[in-house]
Amino acid sequence: MIKLTPAYVPRLRREKVKKTGITDGTDNVNDAAFAIAGYIQFCEDLTIPKKTIKMFPNNKPWVTPELKHLLNQKKCLFKSGVVPSLWKQSMIVPVPKNNSPRELNDLRPVALTSTVMKCFEKIILKQLLSEEHLEHPKSLVKIVFIDFSSAFNTIQPHLMVRKLLHLGVNPRLILWIHDFLTDRKQQVKFNSHISSLKMINTGAPQGCVLSPILYTLYTNDCQASSLAHTYFKYADDTALVGFLHPDTSSVGGFEREVQGFINWCSDNFLQVNVKKTKEMLIDFSKKGILVSPSEINGEQIERVSSYKYLGIEIDDKLCFNHCAQTKCKKLQQRMLFLRKLNDFRLDSSILQLFYKSLLQSILSFGLICVFGNLRVQNQKKLQRIIKSASRVIGVDQASTIQLYNELILGKMEHILADPTHPLFPTFVRSTRSNGRILQRAIRTARYHK
Repeated sequence: MIKLTPAYVPRLRREKVKKTGITDGTDNVNDAAFAIAGYIQFCEDLTIPKKTIKMFPNNKPWVTPELKHLLNQKKCLFKSGVVPSLWKQSMIVPVPKNNSPRELNDLRPVALTSTVMKCFEKIILKQLLSEEHLEHPKSLVKIVFIDFSSAFNTIQPHLMVRKLLHLGVNPRLILWIHDFLTDRKQQVKFNSHISSLKMINTGAPQGCVLSPILYTLYTNDCQASSLAHTYFKYADDTALVGFLHPDTSSVGGFEREVQGFINWCSDNFLQVNVKKTKEMLIDFSKKGILVSPSEINGEQIERVSSYKYLGIEIDDKLCFNHCAQTKCKKLQQRMLFLRKLNDFRLDSSILQLFYKSLLQSILSFGLICVFGNLRVQNQKKLQRIIKSASRVIGVDQASTIQLYNELILGKMEHILADPTHPLFPTFVRSTRSNGRILQRAIRTARYHK
């Protein structure tokens, strides 16, 4: 049996063309649209219930009752000083401080908190934030770079409240900070393993927005007892600097300052890590002045010739050789990637973006501090790398001198625009009508750079 299928005939051939009359013009179309819209409005009036409300002249149409409720809840957070417990819960992730961690102190416990809490911390942060040198003969500077053991984790909430009251912070804000630091739940995550929740009542979690400023306020009352000594503090990085003469009274005064600092740490439950604490002598005299190392709790502090502080390698002669070598090494490593990108025939604008993001950022970091004392050979090494990058990109890049001038002028404008800046009084203006900034009189040509 054979089944035959009829041949396919298009629809245009199978069906006849029909004629339909239409109205020319758009008036009838607009009338129909208004009629449909009116019918939809009629259905809404029948099915959706209505209520009568008062409309004041200052009413904002975008402020809905739900939004008002949320705004009222936000105000209650400030007034009551209570932080939601879910916002205080954090996940602790250990991050190595070096390439080969061997003990627990080599791991930094970074707390991962909710995004909502971080945004709210920024609001709280805005609420909280509302010379002698080596020109004298036979003198030196002694610096003790202090390292704390788990500095952020040792903040005591009851002491924090007392210090904030002394600083005149809003009491409601103090209550909120106290609740933020107490009854925190946290757990540790390592690879795929997660520990159980644990309640803590001390310390500020690392990785939070408020932790650095809270630690700064916590250590604000740590002040030097003499004008010859100064504390430089940036979060938990603290350095004690002393301007010393070789006489017994000057050296003894610095040792008393160190002992007073240790007593202050003991009263505020901060523990100094003596093994990681270093000291350095900056002495430009030809013969050198003999000064014995300082001691902490009977343990002698190790004396070093160079130390990395806030990302800048400082040496005892302030020539920054180690800093320049480190910069050159990092720049050469990234030049390899720049050449690889050039092999792919990428556009020069992309290569220039890569250079400014990964090479020029390294070059400009700390350049204001180190460039004036860099030796000529180190300046030439950095300039050679810039020229190599310019040849690869095909566009001339800013030289080290141009970068330094641009950065130093930007920093000067920032200082002059802020009268509260510590360096603002150091700028001397001319008494003439032009008001030019004058250079201070100095003895040696070393500081003219």
